[in-house]
Amino acid sequence: MALRILLCIVLLPCVEVTLLVLIGKWIGAGWTVAFILFSAIIGFLFLKGKSVVLAKELVSAVKANRVPTMESIEAVAIIIGAIFLIIPGVITDVWGLCLIANVPRKILISSLWPKLQESKFYKDLEKNLRDELIKKGHIRR
Repeated sequence: MALRILLCIVLLPCVEVTLLVLIGKWIGAGWTVAFILFSAIIGFLFLKGKSVVLAKELVSAVKANRVPTMESIEAVAIIIGAIFLIIPGVITDVWGLCLIANVPRKILISSLWPKLQESKFYKDLEKNLRDELIKKGHIRR
């Protein structure tokens, strides 16, 4: 797993730079820079709009001792997509658009949601919230 992450960290920028150079040769350097700036601005706008909503939603979920909802997961996906748009590159922009666009995001989340629910992270989160509810007397064992 660590090797895959390392390969992604090393290879992704190399591929991104290569693609940007090829696109720059094809459509011109000015248009390539404009594309990079435009996608970054779109990313910043989405990040600004969703981060406040997500923060409020997560705070209310924690205060109510609830596991984050599907809407929270979608908001996190939009924030990750916005960050991908801010990072210069073609591949990251495609990933970012897939996470921001409604249909691809829902397909991606619905395919990953069962795996997330079976993950150790999710089970530990659920157990901790259940223990906290028992401790506060909201539910019984």
